[in-house]
Amino acid sequence: MTSTTSKQSSKKKRRTPATTRKSLLLMKVKRNTLATQLSVLILFLCLIGTAMVMSASSVESLNEGSGAYAFVTKHLMNLTFGAVVFWLISRFDYRRWLGLGPILLIGAVAMLIAVLIPGLGITHSGARRWLGAGPLEFQPSEAVKFPLAIVLAGLLSAREKAGELRSIRRTLLPVGLMTISIAFLVVVEPDFDSTLVILGLVAGLLLLVGIPKTWLLGAAVGGAALTYYELSEPFRRARMFVFVDPWKDALGTGYQSIAGYTSLALGGWFGAGPGASTAKWGFLPVAYSDFVFAVIGEEFGVAGCLVVVCFFLAFGVIGFKIALRAPDRFGTLLAAGLTLTVLLQAVINIGMVVGIVPVSGLTLPFISYGGTSLVLMLSAAGILCNIAYQGRPRVVSTKATPKAKLSRG
Repeated sequence: MTSTTSKQSSKKKRRTPATTRKSLLLMKVKRNTLATQLSVLILFLCLIGTAMVMSASSVESLNEGSGAYAFVTKHLMNLTFGAVVFWLISRFDYRRWLGLGPILLIGAVAMLIAVLIPGLGITHSGARRWLGAGPLEFQPSEAVKFPLAIVLAGLLSAREKAGELRSIRRTLLPVGLMTISIAFLVVVEPDFDSTLVILGLVAGLLLLVGIPKTWLLGAAVGGAALTYYELSEPFRRARMFVFVDPWKDALGTGYQSIAGYTSLALGGWFGAGPGASTAKWGFLPVAYSDFVFAVIGEEFGVAGCLVVVCFFLAFGVIGFKIALRAPDRFGTLLAAGLTLTVLLQAVINIGMVVGIVPVSGLTLPFISYGGTSLVLMLSAAGILCNIAYQGRPRVVSTKATPKAKLSRG
């Protein structure tokens, strides 16, 4: 009896939680890998951005009498603040945004309305897009994107769970009215490219949940109406179509596009070298912000541009993997919406520099000089990291201990 009991106890010891703990540890490591990959990727993008802002802004900073590093110093301050926000949000349960999203969206819409009120909205280069005073200016059109992604993800996941996803009254009307209202407020600033990001976000999430294809016709009609409004004024029409042939007004509306093309062409395959761009000597307006991709092209050539494009492709792959492994439908749609927003903004900015979309004030995520956009992009990345932390781990080994054995062990 004693020997039999000892054998049974030894078998139990062999089944004790050593293997289980090891398995759970491996699962946890796999679960956190995506968050680590995303954090490292964003770190590299921010380092590239800091280097390019320092290179592209030094001359303008000297001309303003602020020293060579005034712009990059401010950029680093915004980046530091954004990094703190990123760390805090990455540890804030993403499900809690479900209740905060509508409050943030209402606040963002209120700011969009305030921008249009004379005396409150701040105008630069013919566009009234900013609120604030002095150096503390921010763009509500940037602040509305991520609350919109949160509200849409919550609404669509709830309607899907209730089986009301194809309901016109419960789904189409709320989404349609919300989208049209926000897009109209943004396009009248005017900020057409941010409007494209908003419309692309909504269309992407609707396609992801499988809405009826006929609904897309309504979305196309709404987009066409906003485009017609954008083109109704001659000066806006000229700005919109200058990218088709910027040489028609080479010293006016087409100058910035031509200067951007020139910077890209001067870079060749491998660039003129770090800090050697001519754009920063005043030939390319806002080279450190909207057109920072042109400076990358001049200093690091086609090779440097491809590296940046590959980084954003990697961001998309990681972001959509996080969406696929999210623990619930809200997490899936939220991760997909945030990833799509960042990618759309990157595509439009790069397309603006290479001349396939109109020139606008849309920044290159994580790289361009900026305050509102940079902090909000890092905030979105923090939410993605939190979803990754809580996501379902990918099973990579068929030798994992079955649940039945785990319960007995």
